[in-house]
Amino acid sequence: RRLLWQDLIHQAQLAQGTLWLAFGDFNAIRFPYEKQSGNIDWTTVMAECSNYITKANLEDLRHLGHSFTWRNGQQGHAYIQTKIDRALVNEEWMLVYQSSEAEFLPPGISYHSPVVVRLGLPVQKCR
Repeated sequence: RRLLWQDLIHQAQLAQGTLWLAFGDFNAIRFPYEKQSGNIDWTTVMAECSNYITKANLEDLRHLGHSFTWRNGQQGHAYIQTKIDRALVNEEWMLVYQSSEAEFLPPGISYHSPVVVRLGLPVQKCR
């Protein structure tokens, strides 16, 4: 996981000054409310995830739809769901696409929720 975070920082540095969106399965949660059930201690993972996202100068794109983006496909006490899929954007993105959002849809054949990113209208600069 740490290699993913280091590469995220590297790619974010390469993208400085451009609009950048990174989305997909980050296999980590940032906050306790992004996990339901299961007995894995995510404390270290949450701290690393938040730390690296902050170091990369990224933020979660406003999201709607399903709060949990991954399910383990089990039933009863073994059922676990988390938010490990994210849409991260840089400041340049948010300055142009202020009304953009990521909608996480119901899962289909995958345990992950598909995501639809809506750009909204770009902000026009006055001349």
